[in-house]
This record gives sequence, structure tokens and C-alpha cells, in this order.
Amino acid sequence: MLVKILDETSFGVDKNFKPEECIDIEPEIAFQIGVNYKFDLENKTVVPIEHTEEEILYKLRERRQEECFSIVNRGEVWYNTLTEEQLQELQTWYQAWLDVTETKEIPEKPSWLK
Repeated sequence: MLVKILDETSFGVDKNFKPEECIDIEPEIAFQIGVNYKFDLENKTVVPIEHTEEEILYKLRERRQEECFSIVNRGEVWYNTLTEEQLQELQTWYQAWLDVTETKEIPEKPSWLK
């Protein structure tokens, strides 16, 4: 994906940009610019951002809040619609989220969860 570097954490995409003004980056990385990657302006390359342990833990807790707690706090009416297998799977997923600051692994959401 050809992009024009605007600053350390932003880029532009336009058919009218001249190729010599652009660099080629992977689309997967493009979506992570400013979070996990930044541009090295001097060398016109993409480099990983070194995050502190505190920043990593903060981001994990933030994701847990958004992705997990909104589901597990749905209430009794919702829980009563689940099968025993779903309850067990939900409990395992929830525990994995509670442990995420130790494991640093984002748990895979059960396929039936919406």
C-alpha cells in the first residue's frame, strides 16, 4: 500500500501522490500506525513503538473493559438463555480476560458471543 508520510503517526493515501513521495507499507501495519508502529521520518521507514510495561497493561485493561465486561455484565435474563456448555465457555473466556495482565494474551471470543 503506497502512502505519503505526513508525520510520525499519520499518513495520506491519494492516487495523485507521486511515487517518489511515498513508501510502501503492509495494510496490516497501516492500521496499527500510531499504536504499535510509527514512521521514522529520517529514513522513511516504519518502526515498532517500544511500549512500557505500564502502557501495555493499561491497553490490556482498556480492551478488557470494552470487549469483556460489557458482555459478562449483561444480567440474569441473558444468562438464563445460555446452555451449560455456553456458560462454561463464557466462564473460561472471562477468566482468561481476568488473567490478561499476567498472560498478555487476548483471549479468543467464543464464536456464539455477539
